[in-house]
Amino acid sequence: MRLADLYQASDQERRQARKRGILLATAGYLLALGVLLFLRFVGIARFSMTQWLEALGWTVATQAVLWSVPHFGWDVLLKWDRHYIYVPMVVAAFLLNGYIYMAPESRFILMMAWFAALLYTAGYAGFLPVLTLSLLFAACYVVVIFGLTDPAHIGSVEFELIVVGAFLIITAYAAVVFESLRRDRRAMKQLQRQLLEISITDPMTGLYNYREFYRRLREEIHRAERYGRSFTLLIVDIDRLKAVNDLYGHLKGDELIQQVARLIKENVRPSDVAYRYGGDEFFVLLPETLPEGARTVADRLSRVIAAAPFPVQSDQVIHPTVSIGLAAYPEHGRTTEEIIAAADRALYAAKQARSST
Repeated sequence: MRLADLYQASDQERRQARKRGILLATAGYLLALGVLLFLRFVGIARFSMTQWLEALGWTVATQAVLWSVPHFGWDVLLKWDRHYIYVPMVVAAFLLNGYIYMAPESRFILMMAWFAALLYTAGYAGFLPVLTLSLLFAACYVVVIFGLTDPAHIGSVEFELIVVGAFLIITAYAAVVFESLRRDRRAMKQLQRQLLEISITDPMTGLYNYREFYRRLREEIHRAERYGRSFTLLIVDIDRLKAVNDLYGHLKGDELIQQVARLIKENVRPSDVAYRYGGDEFFVLLPETLPEGARTVADRLSRVIAAAPFPVQSDQVIHPTVSIGLAAYPEHGRTTEEIIAAADRALYAAKQARSST
């Protein structure tokens, strides 16, 4: 099982974040419409209330559709927009230019709103996407101003072209900044993954450590309670590790721990997870596994480990053995303490049986 599989944000969490982003953008559009309404009342903008209500209706309708996409899981179909930012930004370009068409006197204020909309892409879109989206906005602006708007409401052609040019220059600079933000976000995500991996991984064996074991065991108990499923826990203990340390040194003892850890990891299913608890003990969590199946796994691990020679000197090898205790949910316990205690008792019985033979 990979680290990403354990800690990756769920689809539900990502969709909730996307829905919150759409709602925040909707609030921004409503604020812009409120400003336009104010400008109409003070005599700066000239449009009818019918136009304003139509703009409000289009805004609410398009945002409702955008909100529905993650709500119903349709965003999985947008493979080219995996963060779900480009579709809302294209809609923003058309909505803001629709407002400009309605109130061309307020076009410079509405152009500035584009930079607020770009914040929606912060950390996700880089230089080319931001510049491309801004070019789309500028193209829509040119169509609205020169093709649809009454010339009496705008300045000279030269002035409007200067405005568009200045807009593109500023957005090009913004694109550079957003590229830096995107790279910083990727570096931060990588650092977070590395720190997380360090915090839950045993440095000697590369297995997950006891902290991650307890987290996952609680999670497995919760899942088993909720869905009526079973799971089994194995405790694997290396026999006579102290003797190896005393006779051949602690470095050899560490090498033996590493070999046993590798063999455990290689001989369990991908759905099973191995942990180093400490010293010479390992846990193996077997989801949706009954005791009979777990005993098969335990027998296989015992045979594989015993069959693997371990060199202790240049001309000498030993065949280490392990003792394994088993506890199943819910037969042997329903809490972390009960399950671990039951597995400990089974391990102690197995070691007693081995020492008596």
